Order: sequence, then structure tokens, then C-alpha cells
Amino acid sequence: MTRSDYILLDLRTYDAATAYVFEKALREGSGHRIALYEDSAVLITREEGPSVTISDSYPRTYTVNSGLSVGKGAITTDPTSESTEVAESTPGSRSGHLVFGPYEFMDRGTYTITLALKNPTRFEGYLGTFDVYDSGDVITKRNVYGYEFEPGDWTTAKITLTLRQAKAAIEYRFEANDQTSVLIDYVKVELAQGPAPGDSTRSIDARDLTTASSRVTPDGLIVSNANGPQPVDAAWFGPYLTLPPGNYTVTYQLKPVKLTQAAGPTILYADIATGNGKKTLAGRWITLEDMRELRAGWYSTAFDLRLGEETELEFRGGEIQPGWSVSLSQIIVEPDG
Repeated sequence: MTRSDYILLDLRTYDAATAYVFEKALREGSGHRIALYEDSAVLITREEGPSVTISDSYPRTYTVNSGLSVGKGAITTDPTSESTEVAESTPGSRSGHLVFGPYEFMDRGTYTITLALKNPTRFEGYLGTFDVYDSGDVITKRNVYGYEFEPGDWTTAKITLTLRQAKAAIEYRFEANDQTSVLIDYVKVELAQGPAPGDSTRSIDARDLTTASSRVTPDGLIVSNANGPQPVDAAWFGPYLTLPPGNYTVTYQLKPVKLTQAAGPTILYADIATGNGKKTLAGRWITLEDMRELRAGWYSTAFDLRLGEETELEFRGGEIQPGWSVSLSQIIVEPDG
């Protein structure tokens, strides 16, 4: 292989030999690089050979008729969708992914991935998880909740995907909650515009955080109640996530509920810390006026985070004030260009 000027791989047959050649040829310092690709066919040449302009291959759109397979659910017709035929998950259906695929090659770079979906009911809870997957690894994920969207309308959820190394068989998946229906129209992949961020979207939830004195509902919400005269000190913290240098928007999605009329305007304190919690990078006391209203009593509040170096982070919420109950669904960490 080291003496080859050209290497042509068919990644649809990704056996051990193909994986070995693909990974070795694209390893830093191998002397090879990608010259051309189309779907699952990749042409690799020496470093001094011609290079590909990947913008020629994007945007790409995948539907149930082009690239996406349907697992947990069925194909149905929706004339209000862009592609007419869509995937539908139904309550009580078997576990697994509603859609998945197309197992295609993806070069290094930063992409915007858009999922078009519809919540046909007024269900406000967890609809499912949209992720990007390759060879056993979830590269990025985004939880989706009913309160984020208007019921019955097609809408989109977006994630940023940054690849530092080419991937052989990228898959876009949506795992639907079996408590309600959800419809998927398409997945659209575009090259990100503007300066490229150094990381991918992160969605942090009860599976990642330590819940301290809070409880976790069957729907995966972290709920903390300040029923007594004293604040609830620590509602959640973690997950000690390391991020590369760059700019980020960190969004907490919260549902505050006033338990008593005597509850004051201040609800809780939320912050982002490093150094095992010793140094606060961003934080504030939160009131309803500080947050953006979503739907069904849910709100979001965002922090701007600037990292000059690789940093281990802890996302915290606490000091729940007397008379308040606070639910946390997820914390979204979105890299900015």
C-alpha cells in the first residue's frame, strides 16, 4: 500500500481489509489523502496528488425514498411534508431507531445537519434522540422534546458536526420515544458557513449528570423541589466534559413551577465551572424574566462560553429557592464559528 499512487475503495463492503487500508491511508503522516469520493466510493492518492473540493457534493438530502431506512415505525403519506412519504413512529411500537442510514463516506470538515420532524400531538415530553453514528461511536447527538415545537407543524432541529478525520460509514439515526407519535421528513447535510468551530453539538441530560438531591422521572427529566424553608443546594452537576478551545453557547432547558404564592422571583443559580468546581467561568441567578419562553411552561436560558484552551467543564444547577420546583430536560452545548 505504501507504494501505491492510487487506492480505490468501495466502502459498502467495509470488511476488515477495507477498514485497515482506509484507516492507515488517512492516518496523519501516511503520505496519502482523499482525491475524490462519491457516496461510498473513495479514491485516495499521494499527498502531492490532486485534492477534492467537497462543496461539489453538498448539500445532500436523505428521505425514506433516498438513503434512510425505516426500522421502528412505518412509511406513511403526508402531503404537507417536502418529500410526501415520511417515517412515522407510533406509540407502543418496538424499541429501536425510527430511521437510520445511509452509511456513506464523509470527509473531514464541519457540517450542519438538519432533521425535519413533526409532533402531531400536544405531547410536551421527550420525543427522541437524533444522532450521528459511525462504526460503534455516537459522534454527536441532540435530544428532541415536544415543548420545543408547535404541535402539528413541520419544524427542524439542527446539530453541528465537526470531523477531524474522514469517516467510512456515517449514519443519521432517530430513536423515537414509544409514548407518542413522531414523523420524520428528511435529513439534510450542508457544509457549515463561516469560520469552522472546533467541536460538535453536545446534548447533556440525566444520563450524563449527577442528580444529587433531585429525582429523575421515567421521561428522563431531573426534578428538584424546594418544598421547605431552605433552598435545595445541589440539583445537578457534571459531567466533567472536556471541550477544545473555541466559543460556545450553552443552553439550559428548564420548567420552573411555583409551588406556593410566597415564592420569590429568583428561581435558582446555574453556572459552568472548571478545576473541579473551583473556578466559575459563567453563572447567574435566574428569574423568569431572564429566560426565553418555549411552550407548555418550558423556558431556555443561555450562557456564552469562551475557552482559550482545552478545558474540563462542569455544568451545575442549584440553590433552588423555597417555593419553586425546577425540571431540567437537557443542556445543549453548541459550538460557535
